[in-house]
Amino acid sequence: MKLFKYLILGFSMLISSINAADKPAGVVAADKGAALYYNMPTAILNQNRVLWVHSMSRLLKDYDIAKPSASLPLATASPDDHFEFLVTDQSSEARTKLGANVFLLQKASDPKATGPVLNGDEIRIVAIYAAAGHPEKAGSIPSGRIINVANTSRLGEHKISKGLTHYDVYISDPGFKKDRPNSAIFTIQSIDGKAGSMISAKELITLQNKEYARPLCALLDDGRWGAKFGEVCAVKIGKPDASAQFTVRLTDIDGDLDDTGRANLKKTLTDIIKSSLLTLSPMNKPGNTEFLFNPVLHGGRLRALFDTKWRLAEASAGYTIFDVNPAGGSVKMVFSPAQKSDDAAYVVIIGDEKNSKTRLVKGGKDLLVVDGTKTADAIFGDLTKPHSFWAKMDDKTFSMGKGSEVGKNEFLRYEEKDSESALLSFVGFAGSETALFTNIVVSSKEYFAKVKADADAATKATKDKADADAKAAKDKSDATAAAAKAADDAKSTRGRRHQHRRYTHR
Repeated sequence: MKLFKYLILGFSMLISSINAADKPAGVVAADKGAALYYNMPTAILNQNRVLWVHSMSRLLKDYDIAKPSASLPLATASPDDHFEFLVTDQSSEARTKLGANVFLLQKASDPKATGPVLNGDEIRIVAIYAAAGHPEKAGSIPSGRIINVANTSRLGEHKISKGLTHYDVYISDPGFKKDRPNSAIFTIQSIDGKAGSMISAKELITLQNKEYARPLCALLDDGRWGAKFGEVCAVKIGKPDASAQFTVRLTDIDGDLDDTGRANLKKTLTDIIKSSLLTLSPMNKPGNTEFLFNPVLHGGRLRALFDTKWRLAEASAGYTIFDVNPAGGSVKMVFSPAQKSDDAAYVVIIGDEKNSKTRLVKGGKDLLVVDGTKTADAIFGDLTKPHSFWAKMDDKTFSMGKGSEVGKNEFLRYEEKDSESALLSFVGFAGSETALFTNIVVSSKEYFAKVKADADAATKATKDKADADAKAAKDKSDATAAAAKAADDAKSTRGRRHQHRRYTHR
């Protein structure tokens, strides 16, 4: 399946963005890792422990709160069953390497959305791979399951609750009919971020359940599992402490899973793509509109996407203007003779090498490298905000600059010496992360036709207004003249009547 191929390629190419080093001197923006986007595979960690789903759990419908220490069933299969949400040191538990730790963050109001995760958003969390390594009936969940908070806990708010009050977190079947939908909705809060700001993969967050108004916590030193495993629950505490702080990061498929885990994940993803749980799709279609480049959906990091609307009106003579939010990574812009990154294409990577420089590449070789510490316009001042750039081809000259006005704030210029250089017609865009491109302009025939149409419309509007003004003025003048004539006529009539009365009186 083509989409699955893109998914796996995208996962593998996202790995290097997880553990970015500190920024070099002169770079303004702080490095908080890749930005988080909805429906991207993520791993959730708490105090260096991996969160995972395990199948050795009681059945909700059969759980007897009077016997909390009763033997637990080893297999679950019916829709009312559930799986517990635990944490463990990744190096100490083989089952995490087999899977059981891959999730999707989904927007509560639109589970199929693929936009950025913002501080304060209401989300739901889906385990797309749970209890791997066990027999399929015991817990392999190909369709994914949704994290819910339940009050049917051995330590919940009932008579057996003693020193600590908490709710269990469990993984329910996606078809589970929830009497209280809010039990599956959480508010994601960045510890240091501002409300509405994009959340990056290295930020500490809290996950606050909407129904019970309690943060998720990892009880590392309590529970029947002992110190080896920690039980994740929604704890009633006055103020969230470190146990309630998580890191949500992009999943490192190579580092997090072994061969068996990757094989199991392949089957799980294939089933999910076919299911109704999730349909991956871009936020927007390409063209001269807002466009979200998603590495998973578009074939991998920095693999430029082309569109028929992104074609210069004249080969090797044209420009593009665009705004882009790099979301913590670098951005690629391509002028190519075909709708692909051809060896003859000019490729610019803005903010390359951890936002320290911008490179102009052709055929895999550097033509020009601009040091961002010396030329600030050549890199991103802030990796989480939109920036404007322009790029221009003029026969054998390639130039690029900061801002929306072609020719201003130029930071890169290259004179082509190859007289047999291919004619460049197509423009492509990409990001190392899920970059958002807006206000895209390509000097295409469609663009010039629109410009001409807009100019013609403006000219017509000006002419129509002038004609309307002239007509209004004439109508006003005619009305004034008619009123004056009517007044004169009335005056003359009154004069004749007066003279007639005087003659008759004599």
